[in-house]
Amino acid sequence: AELPPTFFIICSMSTTPATALVVVAGVVLMLHIIKKVGGSSAKFFIQQQKAIGKTEGFVEEMMNGQKVIKVFCHEEESEKAFDAINDELFHVSETANKYANTLGPILNNIGNLLYVAVALAGSLFLIFKLPNLSISRLPFSISIVVPFLNMTKQFAGNINQVSQQINAVVMGMAGPERIFGLLDEKPEQDE
Repeated sequence: AELPPTFFIICSMSTTPATALVVVAGVVLMLHIIKKVGGSSAKFFIQQQKAIGKTEGFVEEMMNGQKVIKVFCHEEESEKAFDAINDELFHVSETANKYANTLGPILNNIGNLLYVAVALAGSLFLIFKLPNLSISRLPFSISIVVPFLNMTKQFAGNINQVSQQINAVVMGMAGPERIFGLLDEKPEQDE
């Protein structure tokens, strides 16, 4: 069973505030990266939905006007116009998925680096026999560092999972914006 993040924070502050500060610094870095990469991902997923709308609209127009295109010999122009719209869709889709798919590995590696940083900090605290300034008043020992390392790994994993869920929500929210915009359109008056 996974421990809730608040439990981790309370335990870490009560057992060793010094190593908890290392974790807090790593979490701040993770949140900054989530904001930067996730924001870029969201921007391109919204652009992707707009490009899908353009592509679908263009294809619908061409299918309905197929006879007119053939009569006026506009096949090549229509094909070039479709290629341009399709290339735009490909570009924004590729970029959106690049951002979305790189967030998990980046956060996973930062979690691993955070684990190493906590292990190094804990070992330095043990080597230099730093006093434990915690509420528990337990002496700083290996029996405090090892469980703290496990909690750090679990905490970083939880942040990674939440960021992936947020990414899925962003992808899901990009589509309804286009659909609701279509539903809000006023019907054309037949004159």
